[in-house]
Amino acid sequence: MKTRLSGPWLRGASILLFWFAGICAAPAQNRWINSGSGLWQVGSNWSAGAPPGSATTLTLITNANTKTVTIDAATPAANLALLKLTVSAPPGSTNTLQLLDLGASNPFQALNTFTIDNGGALYLTNSALVVAGAGSLNILGGIAILESGLLDVSSVTTRVGRVTSGSLRVKTGTVQAGEIIVGEFPGSQGTLTIEGGIVALSSLLSLGDGATSTGIVSLIGGQLSVTNDITKIGNLGTGQMVVSNATATLANVSVGRHDGASGALTVGTDGTLSLSNDLSIGRFSGGSGSVLVSGGRLSVPTNTIWVGREGAGQFTVGGGAVQALGLLVAANATNTDSGTLTVTEGTLIVTSNLVVGNAAFSAAQVWISGGSVNVTNAGEPAFLSVANGTLSLSEGTIVTDSLLLTNSSGLINFNGGRLETKGTVVANGAPFTVGDGTTAATLHLLGGTHSFADGLVISKNAMLTGCGTIIGTVINNGTIATNCRAAPAITGVNWTGTTLEFSFSTGNGFAYTIEYKSALNEVNWGTLTSLTGTGGVLTFRDDAPTSPTRFYRLRVE
Repeated sequence: MKTRLSGPWLRGASILLFWFAGICAAPAQNRWINSGSGLWQVGSNWSAGAPPGSATTLTLITNANTKTVTIDAATPAANLALLKLTVSAPPGSTNTLQLLDLGASNPFQALNTFTIDNGGALYLTNSALVVAGAGSLNILGGIAILESGLLDVSSVTTRVGRVTSGSLRVKTGTVQAGEIIVGEFPGSQGTLTIEGGIVALSSLLSLGDGATSTGIVSLIGGQLSVTNDITKIGNLGTGQMVVSNATATLANVSVGRHDGASGALTVGTDGTLSLSNDLSIGRFSGGSGSVLVSGGRLSVPTNTIWVGREGAGQFTVGGGAVQALGLLVAANATNTDSGTLTVTEGTLIVTSNLVVGNAAFSAAQVWISGGSVNVTNAGEPAFLSVANGTLSLSEGTIVTDSLLLTNSSGLINFNGGRLETKGTVVANGAPFTVGDGTTAATLHLLGGTHSFADGLVISKNAMLTGCGTIIGTVINNGTIATNCRAAPAITGVNWTGTTLEFSFSTGNGFAYTIEYKSALNEVNWGTLTSLTGTGGVLTFRDDAPTSPTRFYRLRVE
């Protein structure tokens, strides 16, 4: 007699049988069991009796004793791709995974997540590592070093120092990355050191990403590129970046971004930092940041440097060169921003506007004790405005197309140094005083009109030089050495028959007198004509000289 099984019970049994079959087919973990160093491809080093491959769910190099597991050019291609990999070691031990001479065309691939935890190390030498899929490269603790070759993490997030202390060091070669987070969870610390080669990100770079975390980037050689997204130096925690003997090309940068965050950025000797978007020092309320340029170059040619955008910012130029379209010191019309700009050496060039404070509220300070500050533009005039707060000049030079001091809460302490301006408006309710009576100070007028609603005072040991139109009373206790004459230059001479013709440059509105002598030993000069300058070139013709020899003199007044 035959019995047939049917109905709901059979259908349930079929499903149950299929589920058990799926479990039986699932690949298992594979652990390194050798207590010493060895080659990846040797099966006896592994708990599964064979090296890991793409079917292994999790590969672990985590056992005790210090050792190195080597993947070299002799490793079969079938063992160069796997899912998840973890390298770590118990306290007192270090487990190192070394990729040696694989070449760029034969990469080792982690198709999901590659984790390096405490006691773990990764070395890449003349090899390529690709981490792809839905996971990430997690350097929770331990270290990863790119000696040479390629680290491709372009489609995943790279986390350096996520839980404890982790570091990524690039000596040479190339890192192609998506997003990199350096110092992520509270209490963690991450370090990215670039000694050479290229590190290029397609997404953001965040240092000190989480509260109480610390992220450090030391760019002491090579190149760093983050051109498609923001760079956060102190997002919620503490961030530090140093650019020295290297080049960094970034987009938008925040130094001290959110409430409770602090950031520090330094551009040192032979360092070049170029930004295609704004630099915000103290981006949001409660964030604080500092930027020091002690050498090299910081360039923000088409955007603005905010010193205290909504938080607290400090910007110091102690050497090198800084160029920006705009520079705003606590000038964002909020009651949470504060900013300090200090220039002691080097050059600061602003091609649009340098604004100190805002009319409503400000905690803005500018200290210039050396170097040069140039707020100029050959096209549209640039301006320096002290809307609120204080600008103090004791040494060094300021050159500006326009100087504006029109609010009673704005103050310039011109104690020493040199101020050159093409146009000035001072109407803050106080006289504009040049010098403190002891230190040498010079106000140099570069033409234009200069209005002092409450007067101009030249202190002892101070000077007024240059040329321009002054509106307002002038009290002189020092030296006035203005020279508004526009010295002419002969641009052409032509002699035809008995007619002499010569051309000369002029200043607009100046009087040019042409005088003559028949012999140099004559006592007096005779006058031929007087011409008014146009700012262009004028031509004089002497059609009827009365002697065969004639000497000419051109006098301007």
